[in-house]
This record gives sequence, C-alpha cells and structure tokens, in this order.
Amino acid sequence: KTNTDTDDEIECNFAGRIYVSTTFVSKNVWIIDSVASDHMVPTLDNLQKVRTLPKQPKINLPNGKTVCVTHMGELSLDCGLVLKNVLFVPDFKQHLLSVQKLLKDNNCSATFYDYGCVIQDCFSREIKAKGKASSGIYYLQNNQPVSSQSSTRQTIS
Repeated sequence: KTNTDTDDEIECNFAGRIYVSTTFVSKNVWIIDSVASDHMVPTLDNLQKVRTLPKQPKINLPNGKTVCVTHMGELSLDCGLVLKNVLFVPDFKQHLLSVQKLLKDNNCSATFYDYGCVIQDCFSREIKAKGKASSGIYYLQNNQPVSSQSSTRQTIS
C-alpha cells in the first residue's frame, strides 16, 4: 500500500487472494506467499505504529468467512527485515508474507528452489532470510518478530 492508496484500493488489492489452509500455525511461523498482495497477521502482538483503519475493508478467509481488516502497522523481524503496512485480520490463523511487498520494502531479491528459498539484499547480496518448502508451502525460517515489549508501541487512530 502506498500513501496514495485508499481503503477501497486496499480492499480491491487483496480481497479473495488468500489461498492458504485454515489450520493453525504457530505465531512465529510465517508463510511466504508470492500471490498475497499484503502482509497479514492474526494478532496485534509485535505490531508497531499501529493505526485503526477508519474504513475497514473486508476480506474473504479460506474458510469462507468474511472479516474486516481493523488495523494496520509495521513489524520488524529479528533478521532485520521490516514489514510495512501489515494488516491485522481477526480470525485469520496465519502469518502471511507478501513476497512483492517484502522485496520492495527491503530492497531484496528472492530465489525459490524446490526445497526452499533465499532472500538477499539486492546490493550487498547478504542473505537476510531463508525459507523452507514443505507440502508446497514456503515457510520463513528462524525469524521471529522483534518483541513490542522491547520498544515503544505507538498506536495511531
């Protein structure tokens, strides 16, 4: 989402684009999704610069339920990657990384293999993160959010 995107454009960008299963995944496991148009989380934990969305776009979950996106914020992973405009989606069971937004916001590239993927800085070629493939899904490895308790959480309405 750019600063010029409206809430209506957000709704159009990601409505109906979630193709992951509805089974619960640990809060520190992130699914790397090349189809997702936005990063999404099921909890406000660890989000920074949180703001309430005045117009709350609706999305369709994989289980057929429709829910509103109520908040948006930023999240930093311990590998140094920053996730901007992360959508808080109540009742969503996954932590979802949008490949396109991750690469754009962090000046990185991603290379996918049948067994996993590597995310590298575009200039230094430093490996920032790795993913592991399992049952057709790529999972980010060993990258937990930086705790919101270790820094000041700012809420913007």
